[in-house]
Amino acid sequence: MINQGLLVAIGMRYQVLDSAVDIFVKNFYRHYIQNGEDFISAAHIARHALQTQPTRRTKFNTDVQVTDYVTPIVAVSTDLAIRHLRLDHAGSTLAHVREKQMDIRGREGDILSLETKTAISTVLLIRASAGTGKTLLARHLCWWWKATGFVEDSVEIDCATVGGLGVQHIREKIDIGFGISSKHGSIDTETYLKRHKCLIVIDNLDAAQVDRESSSSQRALRIFLRKIKKSGNSIVLLLSRYEEQWVQTIANVIYPLNNLDMEASVQFATQGATRLPRSIRNGDRLDLRFLEQCMSLVDGNASAISILMREYNTSSDSFRSL
Repeated sequence: MINQGLLVAIGMRYQVLDSAVDIFVKNFYRHYIQNGEDFISAAHIARHALQTQPTRRTKFNTDVQVTDYVTPIVAVSTDLAIRHLRLDHAGSTLAHVREKQMDIRGREGDILSLETKTAISTVLLIRASAGTGKTLLARHLCWWWKATGFVEDSVEIDCATVGGLGVQHIREKIDIGFGISSKHGSIDTETYLKRHKCLIVIDNLDAAQVDRESSSSQRALRIFLRKIKKSGNSIVLLLSRYEEQWVQTIANVIYPLNNLDMEASVQFATQGATRLPRSIRNGDRLDLRFLEQCMSLVDGNASAISILMREYNTSSDSFRSL
């Protein structure tokens, strides 16, 4: 791949178990995307995670001890240009990145899975209960996929505010978002989305169902989405609390977004708190366990955690008042 022009690549020199790939990729994404480590450092940390967790579950449902941390390698092209930040811009740039990263704490695996599933279908349905964080994840994908060149541009459409499932309203939002009419004259929406790889997020699909949209509106949207999918270029993410049976003929990939696990919940909470007690910052197990109990009450719901920590930040009470 390097010989073909790719600047950086991570490869596995030998066959490895899926569990090893899972450990490596999650740690790599966490440190590269979330913590802002450079590519090489993130790969080194991910390899170290394999070394410290040598137990693997095989397809025969047995545990084995392996030393597969030596398998991943990083290949870097000699043509790779290293971008240096000017010192006077570095602080604001890193602060901007940290702000974006906070929204996806614990979602590194979901990002990787969604990127992979776009190779199967360019129209995907993300299903999750209220407050899970599907909108925040989709907004981060708009930013991240554009920043990494995965898509050229993105637009977000909220069915709760654009008049339900009306295709005309959705077209107008897309045209305005991408500046199709003003920049490209008489070109139609479908042609533009065929020529340019864009990301379209259609949020609150379930809100339109509350308004009891007619079957004709659903049929018109299916036809529109089928045209985008047929082009095989642009990506559409549909967000809903339900599985939306009527759209599954096009969105044949349904991605269930789960609540945050305990580790990610605690990280999300501590990141959102502006005045954590010193005992928490120093890793005191008693208070950490108490915080974990608080997180278990909200069951990893991102919105509930945000509300909980916002109340704590504005309260004069002690940490244990939570």
